[in-house]
Amino acid sequence: MNKLQKTIFKASWLLPVSSPPIASGALMIENDIITAVGPAKEILSEKTAETKIVDFGDAVIAPSWVNAHTHLELSAFKNEVVEFTDFPDWIRQLLAARLDITQKEMAASAKEAMQQLVSSGCALAGDITNGDLISSDKLHADLERVVFYESFGFRGDRADEIFQQILDIKQLENPNAVLSPHALYSTSMELIQKIAAVSSPFTIHMAESPEESEFLQTGSGLFKDFLIERGVWDQKWQPPGCSPAEYLSRNINLDKNSLLVHGVHVSQADMDIIKKAGAAVCICARSNAHTNAGRAPVEKYLAKKIPLCIGTDSMACNVDLDMNNEIYYLYLNFPGTAPRDLIKAASLNGAEILGKGRELGSLQTGKKAGINVFFSRDAITTEPEEFTVSKSWSELKCF
Repeated sequence: MNKLQKTIFKASWLLPVSSPPIASGALMIENDIITAVGPAKEILSEKTAETKIVDFGDAVIAPSWVNAHTHLELSAFKNEVVEFTDFPDWIRQLLAARLDITQKEMAASAKEAMQQLVSSGCALAGDITNGDLISSDKLHADLERVVFYESFGFRGDRADEIFQQILDIKQLENPNAVLSPHALYSTSMELIQKIAAVSSPFTIHMAESPEESEFLQTGSGLFKDFLIERGVWDQKWQPPGCSPAEYLSRNINLDKNSLLVHGVHVSQADMDIIKKAGAAVCICARSNAHTNAGRAPVEKYLAKKIPLCIGTDSMACNVDLDMNNEIYYLYLNFPGTAPRDLIKAASLNGAEILGKGRELGSLQTGKKAGINVFFSRDAITTEPEEFTVSKSWSELKCF
């Protein structure tokens, strides 16, 4: 498509996400920017002799997906970490397996994974890296990444040293990368506070496993054993005696720029904390199922109107990075969730929390023309949102 040419895309349904579905809808695109959205009759009235018209017929046009949390540098694992006894042991096996992956293999598998994301309709990803892919911004030209440079370090007395190290690496390798602590059981609160003060958006793995909650409540359990085993235990550390959400809120400023990943083991009080802060939660349902971490209370989050987004997590804990499969899993396993909420979580909410809401995530004038077209062999008789998330479509084309 000529970028400078005006093109009108029309279909039996349009899902702007930011507004209700439009039957027999259309949008106009010029130079890869959406310039008009609405009923097809209205949009077609604006055409000129030079305007190209593409009629998709029985189809749903939706915005490109946003994978809010993934680890592309772990794509070489291809779900090979399968034998583990508990969540800390899964991490142990993952770290051991990672030692066998070369930089060349990591880059090649990440490029392949990015192609899978793009071909399945994803235009933006929140990508966690421990450094191997921090500066590889051109692995795939059609996938935009918000790069989170993740750090570890449980000993509080080393927080200043580690923080300076990661600042130096970020400045050298990719000044646009966002610093990110891994989790409350692997990163000292002193280091988390330093990172939170300079990072927007701020993201952290939180309340992913029961072992994490036990560790923070009692200071004992499998995570303590794991830290001692790796020689990084902090003898001065004292358990806060509370939940992960409360521990974070006591020590950093959670706000609308905070993305809490997983959020599986949370109470009503924790949800109140998250709601008051305006923070978002990223649901990685298939990952949680694979690691036996538990089932996130998606329905309760939605009832409290807590912003949700969706992530595939990595190939170390998932069978693929296809957002359509992730959404479909949620559709099947969280039957109380409205399809429109799944679509918003997989598009606009993810774009907004990653700081790209003005560019992607919905079909609105002025935004980038990232669109997914879901085709039907016959007339679409179900609601367009359910048609999309239930994989009732026969073909997907991405633009």
